[in-house]
Amino acid sequence: MRAFDVYQVDVCAPSNEQGRDRYLVYIYFDPATKRSYSTEAEFNLAGNWIAERLIRLDESASPGIMSRLQFHATRVTVDVDSLKGGIHSLGKGITFWIERSPGWSRLRNQSLVKLQILMMQSEVRGGAPGFHPQTCG
Repeated sequence: MRAFDVYQVDVCAPSNEQGRDRYLVYIYFDPATKRSYSTEAEFNLAGNWIAERLIRLDESASPGIMSRLQFHATRVTVDVDSLKGGIHSLGKGITFWIERSPGWSRLRNQSLVKLQILMMQSEVRGGAPGFHPQTCG
């Protein structure tokens, strides 16, 4: 068992039928990695940014989905070995798992996910315009 403090980002469209458009992403920020952000609110925003970038893959399958979704990031302790979603890395000490996505989601296509991660990695490495949690909001 490997228990880690991670950020659980629960994303759903509250007006839809229960669970239809629900996503669950777990994000681990390695505390040994130096960051320009350090507050709980900033980590929550960074977690939401990661989930939002991933879910953007579904805009073409469900136009307007991003405007319908609500994002809720919470710090939790989980046994990362028990997570079913594959482990992915953004670099800079950021690891995440896509634990849940709708059956129709493009996040179930590993090739598309890998391409999206490559784009996200370049944003994170370059200090992405949107990846400055201290200025998000």
